[in-house]
Amino acid sequence: MSAHIPPVLNVTPSDVPLRFLFVYSRMPLPMKRADQMTVSYFLQFLHQRGHKVDLFVLDSNENPGVEEVRWLKDRCSSVTVTKHRLIDIARGLIKALLKGWPLQVGYFYNQRQIDAVREACSRQVYDVGYSYYIRSAECTRNLRTSPAVRFLAMQLSQTLNIRRMLETFGSGRDRLIYSFEYPRICRYESQVPDDFDRVVLIGASDLKEIDKWRVHFKLPQISNAVLVPHGVDLKRFSSVDTDRAEPKTIVFSGVLRTNTNVHAICWFAKNVWPLVLNEEPDAKLLIVGRAPRSEVTALHGRNNIDVIGEVPDPAEYIARAAVCVNPVLAGAGMQNKLLEFMASGKPIVATPVAIEGIGCAADKDLLVCENATEFAKAVVYLLRSPQRREELGAAARAFVERRWSWENLFYELEKEMYQAAKIDPMREISRSPDPIC
Repeated sequence: MSAHIPPVLNVTPSDVPLRFLFVYSRMPLPMKRADQMTVSYFLQFLHQRGHKVDLFVLDSNENPGVEEVRWLKDRCSSVTVTKHRLIDIARGLIKALLKGWPLQVGYFYNQRQIDAVREACSRQVYDVGYSYYIRSAECTRNLRTSPAVRFLAMQLSQTLNIRRMLETFGSGRDRLIYSFEYPRICRYESQVPDDFDRVVLIGASDLKEIDKWRVHFKLPQISNAVLVPHGVDLKRFSSVDTDRAEPKTIVFSGVLRTNTNVHAICWFAKNVWPLVLNEEPDAKLLIVGRAPRSEVTALHGRNNIDVIGEVPDPAEYIARAAVCVNPVLAGAGMQNKLLEFMASGKPIVATPVAIEGIGCAADKDLLVCENATEFAKAVVYLLRSPQRREELGAAARAFVERRWSWENLFYELEKEMYQAAKIDPMREISRSPDPIC
């Protein structure tokens, strides 16, 4: 099985399958981003449960391989790919500027994709309309005559995400863009939940941030939110092969072009890593992830730092770690990399932001530190304490086994969909043959 294709999940077919209209702003495969991974695993879940999915995506130049395209077509009743041209992006950005939308909504706005969704609605009765990320919200936001329930998977709060980045990043082009985007995202993210039957958020912090701005705009608190976080592949990130751990190796893994990850590892390399090397001069830092930016590649070869970049399967490198680190200081939602470290049975040192939404316990499941000095001391402590590493690794693995399998989380989301659609999953249903748009 390719690392870019989800495995078979441990689920049974549903007695009452649903029909889904599923909208996403990019190709789900290959799974090189956290959102692609979540969408791909959800499509696998829906397929195994027997649900029928009509998938609408934009051509995001991901260039999936033959095996990946076949996988996608085998799991969906239909796949409609709309080319997202430069002219589409320009028109969307102009529309966003005129309407006061966030630039990210405008960037992914595609009228031809919206038309394809509406045309499908004229031919097919859907039980659930599901848009992933606010970038796809406009595709289903105005389907008001449809009897299908409409879910918007907001996931993380972009309001919270951008606020924290503005608080953390000092200057530069990104700060200028985020300063322009922030008031737009606050307004849009506060208002868009009212146009959907349910909105899906990762955690309580995301919901709290959006509700804060709804109060600001004189709107009532969200009453239609569903909290469903991400999961982790417990088989792929197995803790069985503990002999592969290298006693002095520290690993950071994540997409290395995102601002939050770039800031995190550069902060760690500058402020934490020298303190670790003062105590453990033989320690080695492996930085693993796709599309490393120049700030990250500049670290390669310095102070026992090896920037690996993109690899076929990050699990292979995580297995080498004596200690995994997650020094993220800005962001929202939850950290998939943290779940992967925990599923691998690794001892972890992380920041309070990194563990937000996970529900793990500091000092029991992992070590949590707020500043560079504490972070370095914790890493050195674990490098010198094999027994403590073993205890934390076992506790981390046990924690994700209890709470963070994809199957359990998707069952919860599916339950919400049945309830919203007023369909009893234990009995047969009748559907209206009338068009829904």
